[in-house]
Amino acid sequence: MKHHSGGKMVTQKKKRVKALLVVVSLGLTSLLGSAAIPTVASSADMKNVKIAFLLPQNGVPRFEQLDKPYFEKQIKKLCPTCTVLHYNAQNEDAAKQQQQAEAALAAGAKILVLCPVDGKAAKVIADLAAKKGVPVVAYERLVMGSKNVKAYVTHDGVEIGKMQALSLMAGTKALGISDKPVLMVHGSITTSDAALFKKGAQDAFKAAGVKILAEFDTPGWDPAKAQAQMDQWITQYGKDGFGAVYAANGGTAGGIIASMKAAGIDPSKHPVSGQDADTAEAQRILAGEQYMTIFRPLKQAAAFAATAAWDVLNKKPLSAKVYKTTSNNGAWKVPTLVDPAISITKANLKKVMIDGGYTTAADICTPAYEAACTAAGIKK
Repeated sequence: MKHHSGGKMVTQKKKRVKALLVVVSLGLTSLLGSAAIPTVASSADMKNVKIAFLLPQNGVPRFEQLDKPYFEKQIKKLCPTCTVLHYNAQNEDAAKQQQQAEAALAAGAKILVLCPVDGKAAKVIADLAAKKGVPVVAYERLVMGSKNVKAYVTHDGVEIGKMQALSLMAGTKALGISDKPVLMVHGSITTSDAALFKKGAQDAFKAAGVKILAEFDTPGWDPAKAQAQMDQWITQYGKDGFGAVYAANGGTAGGIIASMKAAGIDPSKHPVSGQDADTAEAQRILAGEQYMTIFRPLKQAAAFAATAAWDVLNKKPLSAKVYKTTSNNGAWKVPTLVDPAISITKANLKKVMIDGGYTTAADICTPAYEAACTAAGIKK
């Protein structure tokens, strides 16, 4: 009898232990929350998902020629049955971009990957998406003021501005005109990256004691507006009243160089910066018209954006093997992936852009630039 009674006691103790373990398990789950234990959507849930990719403009070739195909390629790699809904706001048109975002949501997009025309105005887009349970990934430029921005894929804008300025100073030193002031043509004040490029370049010039003669924020990053501003400055300061010209990107650089050439100024005597490393910039650099550009491996950046979108859709932490940080958009600290950048001049263009597989000699060395390519040791 005693033995039988002992067996019952052991059984009761086991039941109490199991009950306690259940309580502890439930308590830990409650404390940790869903963020600590990512849940992955089933493959059935992720079939035929629509992913919207919203770009800000087509004036700069890179968005349509590089970002778009690289993004689509990576999505297809991650999800062969998914569909990319592609939109372009054409000329940095914020109202148009909002209409396109609304169209994407109406078409059933489950996530928006957005390079905003206006980072602050894009809060409306993020909030509209939130109402439909659709998350947003910011690409290149931060979307401000919304907790619905779940990830951000970008670059170190301040460091890029610094790299541009330092390269221009090396160029003016080589030409013996480092004592002359610089002109600065920035990007649009509506985009977060333009402000970062500006800060990095301004700080570098000021630290080196370089005088900034005049500055201009280019509405919509429009090359024609950059060209018109340069026309005014040439009239105001003369053909030789300045040294280098800081251009925030390749489009503004093209406008500045066109203005110089129209005024009979040799651009090779006034170093001009750039950014994006597209074919037109590469050709201008080889021809000696543009001094430098910033190369960001857009194949990698677009792939990071696609992967980030897939991670967010699957409620997973960002998985890209790249520097991770956070960016405060005024609503919360957005998980951020930072893409690296390289300063390119004629000296390393071939190694980085062609030998690196980013572009081909055939693309750059068109008939008008064959001689420049030959001089740089580039053969088709």
